Amino acid sequence: MTMTSRPSILIALIVAVILFLAPATTSAFSISDAVNSTVTGLQNGLQAGLSRRDPLSPKDEEPPLCTVTSATSGNFFDLRPLIRTKTEGTDLHVRGLDYHANFSINICSPTLQDASDVVGLADPTNVSGFYVGADNKRYSIGEFSGNPFFRGRKLVLEYHGGSPCPNNDKDRKASIFTLACERELIQSKMTIQYVGNLHECAYFFEIRTPYACPVINTETLSPISIFTVIFFVAVCVYCVAGAVFQRRILHSGPSHFLMYCLRAPFSLLRRLLK
Repeated sequence: MTMTSRPSILIALIVAVILFLAPATTSAFSISDAVNSTVTGLQNGLQAGLSRRDPLSPKDEEPPLCTVTSATSGNFFDLRPLIRTKTEGTDLHVRGLDYHANFSINICSPTLQDASDVVGLADPTNVSGFYVGADNKRYSIGEFSGNPFFRGRKLVLEYHGGSPCPNNDKDRKASIFTLACERELIQSKMTIQYVGNLHECAYFFEIRTPYACPVINTETLSPISIFTVIFFVAVCVYCVAGAVFQRRILHSGPSHFLMYCLRAPFSLLRRLLK
């Protein structure tokens, strides 16, 4: 579902709601007129959604870098606000704690600092993290990747292709970042902590950020899903509008309201399928 189809559906829904509520406040309109208007809105909304889902159209474009959609929940994660730019001025500085060095890191992008002199790389332009060793040389812990992914239920970002590992020149240093949802951060976009390393070849970090919290991805909703949501909202409005109409104008009791609501889904479906 593309961005351009959603306004048509929303407009149709808003018009349907207004037309539903109108007979509850005035006798100038009837419930039948409101229902007919709502059915028309539902049909237009569904048609707008289907028109954007042409099965013969090309495949959807690749998602933007530094974003991912969960294959299990359909939730969308956008990590692009975590990228350090020239506006911030510096890379992320991560304390090594019990390690012998601190780290300079960027997310989904090369470091802002010049890393042209890192050890063991012919082309250091894509270095996304490095540290300065005891010998005052810079060592890359991986080249940037803009493709976060899920390993089980963990959101993960990996960098590979860093400087050679000390115990085996054929292996290259790499980094693994796990991202966890943290909604209570106020003064910063994220916190990042060094967790440990394995043989000074693989480095592990944990990032806590509100940008790792799930967001419903309306881009993945099918026309049937959108129609179901609209239909559910329409039934709810149907009941409320009908209750007010019967109470204020027809002066009916609660039993009529209950029967009215029970018949609402079937009435809407029958009119929609005509």
